[in-house]
Amino acid sequence: MRHEQRLLVVTIGSFIIILYVLFAFTAIYAQNQVVFVVFDSCSYEVARDINKLFLNNTGYVAFSYIITNVTPSSYYIILATNTSLQSEIGRVLKIITNSNAHYIGTSILSVNNNIISHEDLWSYCLYGDLNALKRIFETIIIREETPKSTLLLPLIIGTLIVASITVFSISQISQSSREKITTIFKKPLILLLLTLLRFRIRSENILEHPIRRTIYEKVISEKVVPISTLMKISSRAVLEWHLSVLVRAGIIREIRVVNKRFIIDPKHLNEALSKLVKIDPRIECILREIHSNKTTIEEISKKCRIDDRTAHTIVNLISQTS
Repeated sequence: MRHEQRLLVVTIGSFIIILYVLFAFTAIYAQNQVVFVVFDSCSYEVARDINKLFLNNTGYVAFSYIITNVTPSSYYIILATNTSLQSEIGRVLKIITNSNAHYIGTSILSVNNNIISHEDLWSYCLYGDLNALKRIFETIIIREETPKSTLLLPLIIGTLIVASITVFSISQISQSSREKITTIFKKPLILLLLTLLRFRIRSENILEHPIRRTIYEKVISEKVVPISTLMKISSRAVLEWHLSVLVRAGIIREIRVVNKRFIIDPKHLNEALSKLVKIDPRIECILREIHSNKTTIEEISKKCRIDDRTAHTIVNLISQTS
């Protein structure tokens, strides 16, 4: 009997440790979350593309008007330009500095951490200068003393060991003891499953907002929609916010062709590509070059008279349709 009691204690203890490890995972990933604070379409574009190209969409892009409080453990990047509203910049800075959160900003800010060149923001927005975007990223990159992967490895190993002990212990105890364990952990497991289910249906909840639903239906019906067309739905700032939510959820996709932005349906890329060819003949040139020769991006750009970024975007799109 004492042996079974020990096994029961070990099993319950193992379950508790596993729950603790799950919370530890969450805590580690919550550390130093990158939050881009944007004030206009240019800073939004820079934040979005850095997040997509360099951070694998792990950062969060927030328009300044939704900033009412901040998390001290997050890392805030204030992308203000010389056209941003000074009163709004001051309000956001006050909130962030009062919380003692880590932050950096652009060179137009009157703060010590104004290390990002706001000229680089404009170079990228106006001319598509990828070197400028890379310089911004290299300025904001977080150099953590201990990488998250290093912190996670012991937790993963520990979880596997504890899980093995739990399975062995359960196999050694009686049916009545197993029922006791089931009773103890039934509610926590149900709560965990409900939490996972909530994240699963998040994309459906996104479409409950009328503006996002309108954008979604427009894109689904037309496959390719210019940003200028969507501007009729709402103001620029509001539209950019709802577009960022939809893009992050994977419901729509945004691409840029030279100096024009388009929203496309990611589930019908072939149709979207066909419409883009009709919009800009240079895209047809890229298609022709890819199908006829194995040329580099630079060669395609030169022959089709298009910038490298657009050529790379279209080539990537074509590769996903084939």
